[in-house]
Amino acid sequence: MTDSRDGAWTGPEAELDARQRMLALEHQLELVDRVTSLEAQLAQLTAGASLTPSEQLSAEQQLLALRESLPWRVGRIVTLPVRVVGRVFRRGTRK
Repeated sequence: MTDSRDGAWTGPEAELDARQRMLALEHQLELVDRVTSLEAQLAQLTAGASLTPSEQLSAEQQLLALRESLPWRVGRIVTLPVRVVGRVFRRGTRK
């Protein structure tokens, strides 16, 4: 059970260790591949999310119009007590 070239042990345990190393390397390559694909996906999503200056201006104008609308203002007044209680509760838990 020794290799005639270098005298090293080549029994079933040695083969098992070699298999485990190969499986670990394959697993590591799979993880590297997954990370690479996730980085590419993130870059794609980030690039697609950026707005042109005119689109950004339009979005800001729409947001301002929404905040000036009657339903928005009524909703803010109605939810005021809940927001105040939430702030008081958060401040109480920080101390």
